[in-house]
Amino acid sequence: MTWKLNSDAEETAFYVRLGQNIYQLRKARKISQEELARRADCSQKYISSIELGKARPSAVLCARIAVALHCSTDALFADILSREQTADLIVTASERTLMHEVLRAVEEYRHREK
Repeated sequence: MTWKLNSDAEETAFYVRLGQNIYQLRKARKISQEELARRADCSQKYISSIELGKARPSAVLCARIAVALHCSTDALFADILSREQTADLIVTASERTLMHEVLRAVEEYRHREK
């Protein structure tokens, strides 16, 4: 899930600021990009792209990055989204992920029953 904002400039600024926040949090915790990538289950190259504002991470990946950095998702979105917007974003992404997992389990069950 990515977030579409009102203009391309706003969207670019959003992802640049998100990347800066992640970079600052990672540096404050003295964690390498490689270690963050391992903890968040993605590649170091993708973490680099996120920190440079070039990648568009999903809300689910942002939640995994927050866990990997031992911080709240609010910290990732500081000065970007309000606390309520952050909570809505993460809950919506979590609900979508859960729904996808439930649908996959139902499909597997139906396939086994045939």
